[in-house]
Amino acid sequence: MELPLIYNYLDYRQFLVDLLAYNKSMSNKYSYRYIASRTGLSHTFIKKIFDGKKNLSTESLNKMAKAFKLKKDEREYFENLVLMNQAASHEVKDRYYRKMLSSRAYTKVNKIAAAHYNYYSKWYYPVIRGIIASGRGNYSYKKLASLLRPRITPREAEKAVISLIDLGLIKKNKKGVLTQCHQHITTGEQAKSFIIEKYHRAMIRLGALSIERFPSNERDISSMTMSIDNESFEMVKEIISACRKKLRTAITNKGKKGRVIQVNFQMFPLSEEMDKE
Repeated sequence: MELPLIYNYLDYRQFLVDLLAYNKSMSNKYSYRYIASRTGLSHTFIKKIFDGKKNLSTESLNKMAKAFKLKKDEREYFENLVLMNQAASHEVKDRYYRKMLSSRAYTKVNKIAAAHYNYYSKWYYPVIRGIIASGRGNYSYKKLASLLRPRITPREAEKAVISLIDLGLIKKNKKGVLTQCHQHITTGEQAKSFIIEKYHRAMIRLGALSIERFPSNERDISSMTMSIDNESFEMVKEIISACRKKLRTAITNKGKKGRVIQVNFQMFPLSEEMDKE
């Protein structure tokens, strides 16, 4: 069994579980009681931490890091990881995740994870990828920047292209022209929901702004308010999923002049669950 590397984790509890299992494989003395004796915390509290029933305070997380003999850089990452996992709002989670990304050890181990974060946190990364996918990859950074709505700077366009190349989503052919690689971007299960949430927030904001920025003939925005039961709720989700799949297979550029668009699907509750009566 290999020593768990903290920089591979975005869930501190799973890291602690794996780290304890590793230490147990090396020495039978490791247990909740042993960790309790090293931290001054009760073994009951330790177990609840591992089971997800209690959270770590700043003081207790430092004691835990010391008990497991984490090095300075590992302790700093561990602290930000704990604070990110336990944050109540998306904005606070994002703040601590960005601190984790600033760790040189993390980016060395997870260069692609950092690139994933940039891809979904910058709304224009998927747009530039879409422009290049259209077969028009000979644009300069200045031209790419001018095509986007809202516009970005040529430097931002350059950074986006570099990240997309790092992710293996685009490449330069023998003539130096950017082309799309037939590869889907994926994220680890731990990071997926957090990073995708950031992407959805950005696109929903752009959707709201589009009402004022574009005339009605250049957009299509509609909404429905319905009263449904739980079974119908699941059915609506299935219909939306089927619609997304149909759009993916039905739309092809075929070399025609076009643009990159964003299609948002949103469904969310507007009330608490009502009594059967």
